[in-house]
Formats: sequence, structure tokens, C-alpha cells
Amino acid sequence: MFTYIIANSGLTGAPLPQVQATAQVRVALVIRRQSLRDVSRWVWALIALAIVWFTLQLIAQADSISLSILYGAFLGATPALFAAALVYVAPRVRLIWIAALAFAFPVAVQALLGAAILISTQNLGHDYAYLPERFAGLAAAFSLVAWVFPIIAVTALARYIGPITGRVGWLAVAVGATLGLAQAIVSVASIPLDQVPLEQVLAGVLGQLVWVAWAYLLAASLGERLVLMTTAAATHLLGGLVSFIAFTLLLQGLFNDPNSLPTQVILAALWLLGLVSWITLIGGILREIPMLDEAEQPQVATTKRSLSAGR
Repeated sequence: MFTYIIANSGLTGAPLPQVQATAQVRVALVIRRQSLRDVSRWVWALIALAIVWFTLQLIAQADSISLSILYGAFLGATPALFAAALVYVAPRVRLIWIAALAFAFPVAVQALLGAAILISTQNLGHDYAYLPERFAGLAAAFSLVAWVFPIIAVTALARYIGPITGRVGWLAVAVGATLGLAQAIVSVASIPLDQVPLEQVLAGVLGQLVWVAWAYLLAASLGERLVLMTTAAATHLLGGLVSFIAFTLLLQGLFNDPNSLPTQVILAALWLLGLVSWITLIGGILREIPMLDEAEQPQVATTKRSLSAGR
């Protein structure tokens, strides 16, 4: 019922002491482990939010649970896990907090509305029969602005990683912009404009900017040579491209027989790309974001020493 509400810098040319210092920081980072007592309570709250969302999805579709429903429920909970990972590695960085909040806020709102719909539907009397419809209306209203949060989250994360550099980075952004434009054109072409409210059409079009945000993340990760983050962004964009080609350009042929081998192969490929994307994104946040942050500290310290000596 509620699923629709969702939808290192290179060291070449660096002075030898600086390279050694950076390597020592990275080794220390691998050895160091944060104790459970030091973990922010927000991390546990965000993990709990992911569990609540996953559970609500299963309860809402308890009569027809399948592998696809399990996958969709888990996929819908992953933004809260991204937020938890971000808060875990950098709990005092403003851009990281912006990304974490933007990832988690839609999940929190959707979980709250989903729980309200379930409770009002199953546990309240006839005097409150109007509540489920009102909560569903709130969910529909929120869906008109929910598209902006993933864009903010991914853009803030990319901005923290670094700027777009090189032709490959700009080419990645161009690919993302092209994919978003194509999705927007198809979205408008497939909507009966005389029957759908204008705000819903605008939300569907502007929501395609998320592909530009993921392309920005890919470009920034390429510039900093972050393997896991690059893989996460690239597989996400590849999944969007495969989905667009398969279910838009080849729509009629695929859905003539939903159980055909080509359809099943494409669905399996999309599931695999989705899994790879979220696993590598969480891995990149936990492993590469701290390395990126710590690697800058020796450079800052060296600069301060040089300024002091100059005085």
C-alpha cells in the first residue's frame, strides 16, 4: 500500500613526508574501531527507522509476501541505512548531516503515515472510518514534494566529496542529465495532462533531476578515486538506463508476457544492480568517507607548520 509513496585524492607529485603521513593515517583508520558506547544515538535511531519501515511494508502486504515484496521493502528502507552510516562516520560535519537528514526524512514521514493508516484501518471503530482516507491524502500530498529529498541528499554527499574535475567527470554529468531529460519527456508524454493535476506533472518532471545528482556523485567520486562510491553511483545510473530502455522503449514487447525469459532476465539484472549500488554506497560511506576526511588533516597540519616557520 505504501510502496508508491517512496519511488581519494591522487598523491602523484606530493612530497614524500606528506604521502607517508597520509598512509599512516589510513592504516590507523583501518585499525581503529569505534566502540558502541561512542556511537551517536542518532545512528541507532536511524537503524530502528529502517527496521520499522521494513516491518510496516511486510505487515501491509502480509497476504501476498513474495521475494519481490521483500526486495522492495528492503530497498525502501535503505535511505535510512545510508543516513545511519553517514552519521556514524562524520557526526559533526554539516554537509554530511544535510545528506543524512535528506535521506532519512522521507522514510520517517512515510513510516509514520503508514503506521497511522494501518492502525486506523485495523484497530479503530467505525467512528474513525474517515481517518485512513485522510492519512492517505497526506501521503499523496507528501509525494508531491518527496522527490526533492533524494536530490538534496545525493548532491550534499557529492559536494562533500569534491568538485567535478576532468572531461570524464563532466561526461558523467552529461549522461545523467540526458537520462533525466529522457525520463522527463517520457513521463510527460505518458500522462493525460487533462486528467492529472499540474503539480503532479511538475513533480514527475522535476523528480528526474535525481539522475543529475547521481551523475554529480559519480563525477566527484571519480575525481577523488573512491572506488566504492564510484561503483555505487555508476550502478545506480546503469540501473536507471536499463530500466528506461527496457520498460519504456521496449514496453509493449516485455509486457505482452510478464513471465517471459527476457522480462525475468531484465528484472534480475535490475535487482542485482540495485543490490550492488546500495551495498557499495554503504561500504563507500563507511570506508572511503573517513579516509577522505582524515587524508586532509596532514595537509592542513603541514600548511600550518609552513606558515609558522615563515613568520
